[in-house]
Amino acid sequence: MKEYVGWARRNPGGASLGLATIGSAGHLGTVALGKAEGIAITPAAYRGAAPMLVDVVSGNVSIGWDAVASMMPLYKGGKLRFLGVSGTRRAKALPEVPTMKEQGFSQYEYATSWYGVFLPAGTQPDVVAQVEKMFLAASANPATAAKLEALGLEVAARPGQEARRRIQLERAAWKPMVEASGFQAED
Repeated sequence: MKEYVGWARRNPGGASLGLATIGSAGHLGTVALGKAEGIAITPAAYRGAAPMLVDVVSGNVSIGWDAVASMMPLYKGGKLRFLGVSGTRRAKALPEVPTMKEQGFSQYEYATSWYGVFLPAGTQPDVVAQVEKMFLAASANPATAAKLEALGLEVAARPGQEARRRIQLERAAWKPMVEASGFQAED
């Protein structure tokens, strides 16, 4: 990643970021990176990961950001390389790829994607408890975990209370980056 930042410094106006989702963790993390490093990285929005990855592989954008799972087939096929992964630890599917934090880019500590199960406000507590129990049981199934990990996803099922705490921590961590980006967070 340091090599890319150096290249972006030497080529003002040449750095572009392919994004499958505007306002994503990767988008905001890269805005923060640009500000911290004093480089301009032009965001390029796409209608999903597939068209963005086509442009990354063909060189139409200089860098792309999306979930590991969407990029694994191209990586395994030698069509692209990972410069780093977000979060505080290396991805199980990519132990050879250092984290952004390991490389000195702390903006990406919370720039991770995770999936959760959400129910409408006002759902009866017994229904919430039943859905949570089923979700945790399915996540603990070794066959399910193996299939998800083969795709580059990591299973880390947590109860609802832990997910709420994680959301609160992420909101606090992202607040300065959201403000620096010009976006406005809504409650």
